[in-house]
Amino acid sequence: GKGKWKGPVARLAMVNHSFFYASAGIVWEHMDSFEPFCSILAQVSSSAFTENSWKRFDLYSIHTKTLVLNDPVSLSSNLSRAFHMGSSNGRSGAFFPSLKGLFLNSADPVSFFIAFTVSPHVRLISIDLPPASTTEESKDAILALTQHLGRTANSLTHAHFLRPFSQRVLGHLQSVSTLQIVQLAIPSAEYTAIGQSFWAPYALLLWEAFPEQESEETYTTSRDSYIANLTPWALSHARPARPELLLGTSQFFSAVANHAYGPAPPQPFNTFVLRLCGESLPNAEALGSFTIAKFLGQNPHFTEVMIHGSKKKVHRSAVGRFRSNPAFRNTGAFLAQLAASRNPTAVSFDWVRFPPGDIIFQVLDILPNLPKLTKFRFLPVPISTAEVDALTVPPLSCLEVISRSCPDLEELALLVDLFDPVSKLQILYLPPSRGLPQHTVQQSVRAATYLYLLFPHLSPLASCCKEGGDAERAWWGDIDEIISTLKLVQRAGATRQPGRS
Repeated sequence: GKGKWKGPVARLAMVNHSFFYASAGIVWEHMDSFEPFCSILAQVSSSAFTENSWKRFDLYSIHTKTLVLNDPVSLSSNLSRAFHMGSSNGRSGAFFPSLKGLFLNSADPVSFFIAFTVSPHVRLISIDLPPASTTEESKDAILALTQHLGRTANSLTHAHFLRPFSQRVLGHLQSVSTLQIVQLAIPSAEYTAIGQSFWAPYALLLWEAFPEQESEETYTTSRDSYIANLTPWALSHARPARPELLLGTSQFFSAVANHAYGPAPPQPFNTFVLRLCGESLPNAEALGSFTIAKFLGQNPHFTEVMIHGSKKKVHRSAVGRFRSNPAFRNTGAFLAQLAASRNPTAVSFDWVRFPPGDIIFQVLDILPNLPKLTKFRFLPVPISTAEVDALTVPPLSCLEVISRSCPDLEELALLVDLFDPVSKLQILYLPPSRGLPQHTVQQSVRAATYLYLLFPHLSPLASCCKEGGDAERAWWGDIDEIISTLKLVQRAGATRQPGRS
């Protein structure tokens, strides 16, 4: 099974000197437990750790990049050994010097000692204690640990925390200047409290914590992908050059308007990603345009804005409330902030709720101000299927206007009216890029050819079918191949033509 190969390989490495050096990096790189290190350190006859034990420990632990502490470390049951680990002078160098990610899922003394010791150089820390172990003593330890991180963490960029129990914990995390992403899994009732007081990091993700959520089911399964992305190149180039704002709840519209310490200050975000989903308050994501306007106003120099709404239907009991909500009906601030921007290269709105009317036309009117766009996706949805809430959809001819305003588009997704009687392009059966319906091959080739003529830099249509299934992407992949073949034949014919005269 998965992970069981390590046992035989480790035993072979213990007895075969050459194999040890060849396999040490693989065997010890990602560790699900501290127990193998305990067996190296602990001698049955003594509570102390010898100098040779520490040398062996360093020899193995130098390869460890991920350490998951799911269970209490056995050394914690022997207080003298636990004390000796923290006070021993028989070792040299840093503790786990290559460690990038620590997953603290146990509240025993040795696990906390490890967390304290590696805090100066670890890049990701996840604190996920089972509810049964969150005693007053463990809470005090977490407060001390997060305060210690604020003083000593020089490399920490990612912090994950399940059910933070105190605003003081979040305040300590705010003092970690190197943090780029903070992920909090909290009960939904605490969304507002967290949102109003915690604002410092470049990125904040909120997830709902369920009572039955256990530590081993939370972050450990995906930890390798987290750690794999924490390469020195990615940290030194990608993140600082393109800081992101990732929000997991539209409760943040309240945080912006009523920040506990006054209005939230402008942030230097280049990439702005907002996820309006997973709400426990009924359909709060319908306040999307209000939320977006607030954040765009605070980040006037953004280059990319990507908003992802929820595909859940607005409950009929909430529709009337949103129809009468000024924050939902007033899209003027959203349009003004978008029109005032001058640097965007990507604008994407998927499944964002808008009030009835011509919001699509109004956004298209702004496009001449955004000539640098390479990605434009605007797929708004109404709050209900009732005619009174319907959005006005533009005709096919709007694509020509878009091509003149944004000639460098590589990705396009827009709702268009396929049955507009005025449009001369109706014969092309050009559908929205969100999900291109499969007509005949001839019709599809004509539609694709038309799009590629308007937008010469457009990515293959198969890659634009993000809302479609595998069959749909395969269909448009075949259409792209047909068009490529036609172009090759045309170029070959043009090359031979001069020779005939």
